[in-house]
Amino acid sequence: MASNEINQIVISGNVVYIKDPVFTDKGVQKGTIIVNTDPFAKVGNAIPCTVWGEVAEFVSENVEKGMPVLVGGKLIASQYEKEGKKTYYTFIQANVVKILGPAEEEVEEEEEEAPRPKKAPPKPVTKSAVKSTKTWSKPKAAAATKRRPPVEELDEDLDDNLEEEDDPIE
Repeated sequence: MASNEINQIVISGNVVYIKDPVFTDKGVQKGTIIVNTDPFAKVGNAIPCTVWGEVAEFVSENVEKGMPVLVGGKLIASQYEKEGKKTYYTFIQANVVKILGPAEEEVEEEEEEAPRPKKAPPKPVTKSAVKSTKTWSKPKAAAATKRRPPVEELDEDLDDNLEEEDDPIE
C-alpha cells in the first residue's frame, strides 16, 4: 500500500472564500477555496483547500461563496520562514470538489411538479407536558398570594384572643 493511499481526507461545509485562479509557468491552473466545516463556530473551522488543473477550472466556473461543497484529497502540513519566524500551516490538496444540493434550475422544476409538504402545526401544550418539564424559577413569596389585613386589625384580634383564653398560670 502506497503512502498516498493512506493520506485521504473528506470534508463538507460551506465555501467562505474563493481566491482568483492563477496559472503556473507550465500553464497549469491553481485555485484556492476556504471551506467552513462548522457554521455555528465563530473561529477555527475554516479549512483552506488548494485545487489544481481540471478541478481548479471546475471550481472557478461553478463554485460560488456560500455554496455547500464536499472536498476530498490529501491533508498537507507545511512550513515556511518569513523574517526569521517559522510559520506552520495545514491545508487540503483537493482532487475532488463536489457541489452539494440541487442547482437552482432543478429546484424550480421540482417545485412545479410536486410542491413541498408544509410543516405540521405545533402540538398543543398539555398540563402533563408542563408538569414533566423541569424549570428553575425564583420562589414566589407567600405574602404575595394572600391579602394581609392592616396591622391595626391584627392587634385587635390578638388582644381579643388573649382575653378569651384562660390563663393557666392564675
